[in-house]
Amino acid sequence: MLKNIIVAIFLIIAFTTKSYSAEAIGFYSKGKVKNSVSVDSYEGHFEKLFRSRGQIYSTDYLLDFIAKSSLEIKKLYPDVEALQIGDMSARKGGKIKRHQSHQNGLDIDIVYLRVNKSGQDLANPEWAEDFVSGRNVSKNLDVSRNWNLFKMLVKSGKVGRIFVDWSTKREFCKLHGDTQDPLEFQTLRLMSAAKYHRTHFHLRLLCKDSYSRCRKQSPPSNSTRCSELLK
Repeated sequence: MLKNIIVAIFLIIAFTTKSYSAEAIGFYSKGKVKNSVSVDSYEGHFEKLFRSRGQIYSTDYLLDFIAKSSLEIKKLYPDVEALQIGDMSARKGGKIKRHQSHQNGLDIDIVYLRVNKSGQDLANPEWAEDFVSGRNVSKNLDVSRNWNLFKMLVKSGKVGRIFVDWSTKREFCKLHGDTQDPLEFQTLRLMSAAKYHRTHFHLRLLCKDSYSRCRKQSPPSNSTRCSELLK
């Protein structure tokens, strides 16, 4: 009887645990990717921008997460536009133009969700829309949908950082800075304001436990840092 229970548990684990072939090696800004996977190997509610740059590779761990997340946000908002993916990593990782990070297959750029739900032309070689106006976000940045997308990503426990513009984080701090909700606090905590993120947000995953050669980034302080932005 006990033997049958053990076998049953083993089978459940075997069929529910995802196995990944790629490996993130080193740090986000000094690393490489072993056995990288092309974005074209995955299907979901997303589309790839800037194909001519050749940065269409990543770890299958990240791509699996993005594919599932794109379907999850579409389930929440059936009329949502496809997630538009910008730069990822080179086939073997390492340095790429325009970025210091994106080297170990755990970084990805994604366009903010729009009020008009109209994605940019896939043939456009650059970001088409600036979502910041002065110290505020533009009218076309869908504050509610982006907030719920970020919470959904953070809830997974896989996110290390979400880099956004100062105006973007300031907007979320205005609305949720006094929150007592643990998930909302964690979402603001992992949201890092940084330059060059007026057109998109930059999602970074934590090193997967099985990535023994992946160098972890120090966690952010246990604070939303909203008080600094709302001065």
